[in-house]
Amino acid sequence: MQTRYAHMVNPSGLAVGAAVIQEDVLGGVGTTGKSTGNHLHFEILVEGDPVNPREYLPEGVYPR
Repeated sequence: MQTRYAHMVNPSGLAVGAAVIQEDVLGGVGTTGKSTGNHLHFEILVEGDPVNPREYLPEGVYPR
């Protein structure tokens, strides 16, 4: 399982594959590339394929 975060500003500088725990700061919400406003693009991949993150996050963490 992997997670991806895009359009971030001030990334923490963690190395690829570094272990993180809940509440670690990974970076700030920003607008990069062709995005039109600040937001966080979050993905969960299982065996390299994107899956619906709602299936992996506790109730209330991700708007339904």
